Amino acid sequence: MVRCTVVARGLREKYPEATLWAYVPKVYHDIYAAARCIDRLVDAPFQARRPRDKPLDSKKWPYLKPPEGIEEFDLDIDLYDPAFRYELRSGPGVVKDRIQLWCEAAGIRPASYTPRLYIEGRPLEKARALLESKLCNPWGPQSAFRNRMFRNHICRQANSAAIGRIFD
Repeated sequence: MVRCTVVARGLREKYPEATLWAYVPKVYHDIYAAARCIDRLVDAPFQARRPRDKPLDSKKWPYLKPPEGIEEFDLDIDLYDPAFRYELRSGPGVVKDRIQLWCEAAGIRPASYTPRLYIEGRPLEKARALLESKLCNPWGPQSAFRNRMFRNHICRQANSAAIGRIFD
């Protein structure tokens, strides 16, 4: 979900005056709030959720209906999940990153493809602890060196950061 925030930021860059809505499971709302580019968050359930590669149909999946007072949205961008389709077709020959695939699906080219979250206070302390723990391994056990480099880079920034600093 953190990497999807790049798409939200790119949409904000492309449509600065738009009201951006994101339909994501409630557990991810804090991530989108920390990205500071989505105006409204709507809970998308984990159970009874629209299957991948099915069209956006609010009759079949009522949680997709626009909120009261909005007849329809000007633009729907479906990120659930163009990366899945590409990875399924490519098999072991995957060469495109998911961020790139999502941005292509949204029709945007953000200024940066690096996720940025604004984290402060207690959540920042929790993030530091997770990054310093052995539980945080974004590339899997086969990439211990890259994982160490990732943790050291992020933790160094987090440890020296003032509240509200952008991490990228």
